[in-house]
Formats: sequence, C-alpha cells, structure tokens
Amino acid sequence: MRLFYIILLFVLFIPTSSRAQFTYNSGDFASVGDSFLVSTVPIFELFNTDFDNTDTNYTWNYGSLSPNSQRIVEFIAPGRTGFQAPYILACSFNCYNDCYADCMGNGGISFICQGYCTTTCGASCLQSWNSDFNLAELVNDSLDLGVIVLTDVYNLYKKSSGRLEQNALGIKISNIPLVVPFSSPDVIYSFPMQQGDTSVSSSSYSIKLDSIPGTGINFGLEYKHAQTRMNVVDGWGELTTPYGYFPDVIKMKSVIANQDSITVAGNTITL
Repeated sequence: MRLFYIILLFVLFIPTSSRAQFTYNSGDFASVGDSFLVSTVPIFELFNTDFDNTDTNYTWNYGSLSPNSQRIVEFIAPGRTGFQAPYILACSFNCYNDCYADCMGNGGISFICQGYCTTTCGASCLQSWNSDFNLAELVNDSLDLGVIVLTDVYNLYKKSSGRLEQNALGIKISNIPLVVPFSSPDVIYSFPMQQGDTSVSSSSYSIKLDSIPGTGINFGLEYKHAQTRMNVVDGWGELTTPYGYFPDVIKMKSVIANQDSITVAGNTITL
C-alpha cells in the first residue's frame, strides 16, 4: 500500500477580499474550456517549506519558490478525447447480446429483434456516456506498467453541483482505445467546501487483457487499482505565490492510500 499526501489551495476569484470564511462551490471549479498553468518546484526547495501550517484567516506565503518546469492542464469536453465511439461500441456490444437474447426469448422475430436492439442499445449507450461524463483531462501521454505501456491516458469526470467524481479512464494500448470504467467512482471533491468539511471515498478499477491488442501476443494480464481518498478542509485565508496574490483561499489536505497489483500468467506482483 502506498500513501500520498496532497495539499491543495483553492482560490475564489472575487473583486474584493471578504476576509471571512467563504464557501467553494461546484461553479468555482473548472469547466470545459478552462486551462491552468501548473508549475513544478525542485524538491530541495521544499525542505524548508512547511505546508502543514494552517488556521483561520491564515496567510500562506510561497512567493520565494522558484519553479523549474511548467505544464498546461486543460479541461475539455469528453467527446474531444476520442474515446466516445469506442465506449459506445463496447457498451452496445454488451447491451445487444442481452437485448437480443431477451427479445428472442419472448417470441420475437430475428430481424425485428436485431433492428430493435441495435437502435435501443445505441441510444442507451449514448445516453449513458452523456450522463456519466461531462469533463475530461489528459493526465499522462504515457504510463508504463512494466509489462504494457498505456498512452493518451485521460481522466473522465462527472461534475455536478454536489461533487466532482471520476467514473472512468480513457487509455490506449498499442494505439487501440479502451474505456476502463470504475467499479466505484472516485469522489475527488464534495461541494460545497468550507473549513471543517471532511469526506472519504473508496474507488477501484481493473484492466484485464488476454492479449496485447493489435500484436497477436497472447498472455493473461490483469492490473488492479484500489484506493481510499480522505479529504479535510483545514484552513482559509490568503495566498501569495510567484505569480500573484490571492486574498480568498481555502486549504484542503488529501490523503490517498493506493493498493495496486499486476497479475501476469497467474503470478501476482504488488506494486
């Protein structure tokens, strides 16, 4: 099991500082088309920086940090990821088999059942895509699992007034797109957020392959990921960074416990 501690500072953009605790709502989080510049600081610069310090009406000053790299985080419509068609195709295939068997079992005529199930399953799977996903983010150009390499890794989210949750991953293996649904969603944030709020979310998914797509190489592989996310909003105040001053901020600490394993040809390795 691996533990990750993440400190997040959420900025509320308002014309003047309220200098009182505020509430961070779903509408304050990113929407389709939003992008952000994320800076990375060398690890040695963090040794003398205490990110645990917090309080009410607190001042966080990280203006002296010197980033050595930057990247753009962009939130896009899920339909732009290239995973909508593969999702609907796989969903329709599973739906069609059950629908056709049920239709024929109830005395249906073959060609009528075929047409009915093709139309019904396509519409149902499109509705499922639109219902489950309304926000997406490219998180890795590639992810090496040792045995296989995943490329074009996207997080597929659903943002509502009550929470931001991840319901699936979009990945490519040997350039073949796959959508990996979560057995239970990762509730990343619960809205609204303010000091004292806590939340816990458990999520999991698995990637199971009998062969490497497009290669003809047969082998049994299953990658399993399970995690528990614990969030606590433990402060509010003002923030200074190398890129500006922000008068209305809340601070969240996330503790993420991961448990990953890979099974190849019956042999399991815990990561």
